[in-house]
Amino acid sequence: MRLGGTLDSLNLWCRKYSTWLLREPGAVWTTALGILVTVVPLWWFRGEPAFRIAGMVDQLFGLGTVAVGIGKTRRLFGRPSFLARLAGWWHRRPRRRQTVSGGLNSMQGASTLIGAGEVWSPTSPRDYIEVRVTALEKNLIEVRDRVRTLAQDTREELGRNSDKIEREREERSAADRAISLRLEEAGAGGLDISLMGVVWLSFGLIMSSLAPELAKLVSR
Repeated sequence: MRLGGTLDSLNLWCRKYSTWLLREPGAVWTTALGILVTVVPLWWFRGEPAFRIAGMVDQLFGLGTVAVGIGKTRRLFGRPSFLARLAGWWHRRPRRRQTVSGGLNSMQGASTLIGAGEVWSPTSPRDYIEVRVTALEKNLIEVRDRVRTLAQDTREELGRNSDKIEREREERSAADRAISLRLEEAGAGGLDISLMGVVWLSFGLIMSSLAPELAKLVSR
């Protein structure tokens, strides 16, 4: 058991160390690898054209990071790709034969009469006092029942509206957090890629502009 625990601890340490060493500074290693790919062959091909080609490759690497950043921002905000937009533009081209279908929507208003059952005891001034008192009691009971039903419906409606408002508030908060994360990712998430592009473009411009001088320096 002790040996197994030691192996698990060693495996965990190796994973954490590899993450710290390789994954976290991944942009640095990728930038260095791109420079090595273009610089190492110059020790065998030391002519001026080799430096110009290496500088062009580094500049292409830098432009590639710009394209990657644009694609990342496009996907982040759910925008269509260039090919999709081009296909949509071509699909919307005017055609010679177009059938304009003007549909006439007939609005049929179906009025439904919803009547609540009313039990009301009418009276007349000519009725006996007992009859009028009995009718008044029945009408008061009817009014009480209606008020009770209305209060119950109002409480249920307020409860539904409160739940709806709470859900909308949560959805709005989640949407605001998502927008904030997208803006942060769009503004600061691509800094490593932009830095890689700047380094590659700098090396490419230096090697392309100073190709004769660098070739003479290496040939010595």
